[in-house]
Amino acid sequence: MELTGRARRGAFVLLATPLVLATGWRVARLEVALPFGELIAALRARRASPLPAWLADPAGLAETVEKLLGILPPRRCGLCLRRALLLLELWSRCGLEPKLHLGFRLQAPDRDGHAWLTATTARGEPLQVSGPQDYAPAFEL
Repeated sequence: MELTGRARRGAFVLLATPLVLATGWRVARLEVALPFGELIAALRARRASPLPAWLADPAGLAETVEKLLGILPPRRCGLCLRRALLLLELWSRCGLEPKLHLGFRLQAPDRDGHAWLTATTARGEPLQVSGPQDYAPAFEL
């Protein structure tokens, strides 16, 4: 029996949920133990532990993270940074080389920051999660 696109995405989210939860807990443990630069390096180093081909779907993993984002650790991080850190590790394990972007909005009273992730697939297709919105890009890690 062939699954429809919606059923296929739902099945992927269901099967990817344990991986995403485990990644959240791993990121939370590292986030309190490592300086930020070392945290980013540790998440990228997970590229050495590739995901099985059926699970190495960057768009599907992004959808799964988005659906679970409200309950995922690390809770000390805002939603955008939490999303970016989780996907930094997961996309690295997909064989991608994701870039973490940090931007800021400096006009009062909205002085705050935002994080987003970009990558390019092996076929040269751009991937982006969240995006800069109205934040001025400041750092690319």
